[in-house]
Amino acid sequence: MRKILIVGASQAGLHLAHGLLDYGYDVTLMTSRDSKETWDFETPLLGFSLPRADAAEASRGLNFWDATAPRIDNVHMSFRPDSSDPIEFTGQLSTPFSMIDTRVKRSYWLDYFEDEIKGHAGRKEKRAGKLVIRGVTTQELEYFAKMFDLVVVAVGGGELGQFFDPEPSRLAGTPRVVTQVLIEDEHASAEPVRVITAPYGEIFATPVLTQHGIARGVFFASAPGGPLDCSEEGRPPGAGLVLDRMRKKVTSQAPDVVEWLDGDLVDGRSVTTRRVTPVVRRPVGVLPNGGKVLGIGDVLCRSDPITGREISDETLAAEIYLEAIIEHGDRPFDEAAINSIFERYYKSNGWASARFSELVRTWWDGETPEHVMALLGAAQQHQMVANQYVESFDNPGNFIDLLENPEKAYALLNTL
Repeated sequence: MRKILIVGASQAGLHLAHGLLDYGYDVTLMTSRDSKETWDFETPLLGFSLPRADAAEASRGLNFWDATAPRIDNVHMSFRPDSSDPIEFTGQLSTPFSMIDTRVKRSYWLDYFEDEIKGHAGRKEKRAGKLVIRGVTTQELEYFAKMFDLVVVAVGGGELGQFFDPEPSRLAGTPRVVTQVLIEDEHASAEPVRVITAPYGEIFATPVLTQHGIARGVFFASAPGGPLDCSEEGRPPGAGLVLDRMRKKVTSQAPDVVEWLDGDLVDGRSVTTRRVTPVVRRPVGVLPNGGKVLGIGDVLCRSDPITGREISDETLAAEIYLEAIIEHGDRPFDEAAINSIFERYYKSNGWASARFSELVRTWWDGETPEHVMALLGAAQQHQMVANQYVESFDNPGNFIDLLENPEKAYALLNTL
């Protein structure tokens, strides 16, 4: 039985750990916080668990919230150029997706990791995973790289992230300041996801399942110093002051958003302000003693937050890594093997996610291409195009050809 260590209880790390247990691997998971500490930790950035990610969680028996989480099947888009009227449409998804505060997921998945579980498709019962609650130092990681068949690093902060060098040839993105709040709203499940994209930044509002029930999450993303930058120098202010600042910011830019911010915060940890710099890193982490470890999730690919794909991308990475590890069999996980595991993910999902974010971001850097405006205008008039655009959140590659290629865009438009 091959022994695999996963360092970090991220979305990707936990999903991969559970998947490996399903296939009989000897899995150890090390994390600095137990399930209660995870539950009580600061609010993470919201991310959609899009249909492919939801299906992957269900295939691992990790979909504990199907009966309680919001099921989202409509996304209302509002594109707001400076020089023309807004373009607005609502796209419908063929398969609904969920929105869950990842603290809820990760705290339950940590406990479930140690439980006795049964394999899928009639396989015999598997023993529980090994959970170790403490941080990992560089010296310990060097030892573990010799002790285990494979070490996967699933946490990008702290000293471990330094071993993964940036990969400048890959698409990344520009820095963002993100501000997010969770507001009490027990009726939010009936609302669609609402997305505004404009030269001043991106805004979305979504129903979300939190530790306290259903709430409304509101998210601003802006260039540092931009019109929606709600951060300030020095010590962060209290949660209520951040909410007031968000209301003031949108009063001039998007006054209709003010009502999205009405209500009380879910709790004292319901506000997040964070600077995010998208980056792609090389998959092989080289330790001081020459040992090699594999990165996963935001250790390697920190997504631009404007499309809300980070959680889905982490889940899909875990599934693709799992397939590659199983297929690799008993061969050693050398540098070539580690690189091939990541390339399998990047070619199937990572590049498209990064490219889609880049296309959306660059629309407002200059004049939006004529064929893109024509596509968005068609989505306003034709439900099929609106649906196709919204479906691209889950499969970005499906719409990239149209956004990049005027001939293909006009060929579609000529069929309407």
